[in-house]
Amino acid sequence: MHPMVLRAAFLPGKIRNASGNGGGVLIGYMLGIPDLGDPTDRKTKETIAFSRFKMKIYQRVLSVIFSSLKSKSWNGEPIECYDNQIRLFHPGFLIESMDGKEDAYFNACRAALANYPCTKCLVHKDDLHRLTAEFVMRTGAAMQSVVCRARNAATKGEKEEILKKHGLHDVDHFLWGFRFSDSHTASAYDVLHKDDVGKNGHHFWPLVLEVLETISGKGTFAKNMRKFARWPGLKHFNQVTTIHFSDGETFYHIMKKVSDEYGKNFNFPKQHATSHVIQDIRTKGTTNHFSTRPGEGFQQEAREAYNQTNFKDVVPQMTRIDENQESIARIRMAIDEYEKQRTLDEKEEDNIEESSNHSAITSASWRFGAPERITNSRAFTDILKALGHSIGDFDTMLRDFIAEPSLVNVSHMNSTFKFGRSSARI
Repeated sequence: MHPMVLRAAFLPGKIRNASGNGGGVLIGYMLGIPDLGDPTDRKTKETIAFSRFKMKIYQRVLSVIFSSLKSKSWNGEPIECYDNQIRLFHPGFLIESMDGKEDAYFNACRAALANYPCTKCLVHKDDLHRLTAEFVMRTGAAMQSVVCRARNAATKGEKEEILKKHGLHDVDHFLWGFRFSDSHTASAYDVLHKDDVGKNGHHFWPLVLEVLETISGKGTFAKNMRKFARWPGLKHFNQVTTIHFSDGETFYHIMKKVSDEYGKNFNFPKQHATSHVIQDIRTKGTTNHFSTRPGEGFQQEAREAYNQTNFKDVVPQMTRIDENQESIARIRMAIDEYEKQRTLDEKEEDNIEESSNHSAITSASWRFGAPERITNSRAFTDILKALGHSIGDFDTMLRDFIAEPSLVNVSHMNSTFKFGRSSARI
């Protein structure tokens, strides 16, 4: 199962890219379609047919999930914002962050082994290493036109040839007809899967291990890596040469410590994707705003939720678990915000009290301002003594007066203290 997460592009990056509330909304899980056969026994036509079958299912699921947004993308929807102003919002898909295979399925394109494997442009597989060359860019409207032309072809062979020259399947994309949404333009360069897992993990690191093997240098290399100084935010490796499969973060830290040049064929899609990163930065911002790293946390949450189920009909159970976690997170956030505001209010009251007490002790003049902080009669006795009044035990006298006014010499109280001089409330 693959969690589908939506993030609001209009939110600040520190909120949108975070893992807490506001950072992303889990809208559902895309179930993986099991392959009941053996892929190695299939012919090319059968492989293409099965890929097309899966893409049709994925596109149909996405069309159902986002069907309510299509009309709103054109007509808009009025929403009251935080500043109490009502604005008209037009939903659209501006950024799409996925790994290579997910990106191909999302764009209804053929996989990395196709003649035209890029989801953003029509580069031939033999030209993937030409990073400075210019190729025809894909657009949703152009690809829709190609599919329509292929469907009107006279023969199946002609139809297949048209689709093959554009790296497409005969599949209707769910974003066709959406406003402010183009899947090929939204497709973004993902540093995690393109660089850390992709080029570093699948290409550069295996090459380093291969070279070390030929010179019998694995042991020395591992020893030197163990001696590498520990540094905050940088992983430490004891047996680095035994790592053949790991996450992108691990390969990222390894390649930060390894700098080498060697003969390598760069004719593969992940390397070609580098040619689009500048345009992605110009249109979408820096790479951290369209990275899959924030979404990887949902993979861990999904795995933990799955382990809490009885492993039968898990989707409703995982959905309920996510709802409970979301409710708990909202309550926790509200409590944290309350505590934060209360701390600020108490500090402000303390500052006001300190200023008021200083004014009451050093100045006998009247002043305008907020009332001083509420105090008790014992503390008020100390204030009177600081002002030079010899009223005695004011607390006892006040309590006796409240219990039986006739027992207290009120004239004595008035002669020693003029009520109203201080703004303290008893």
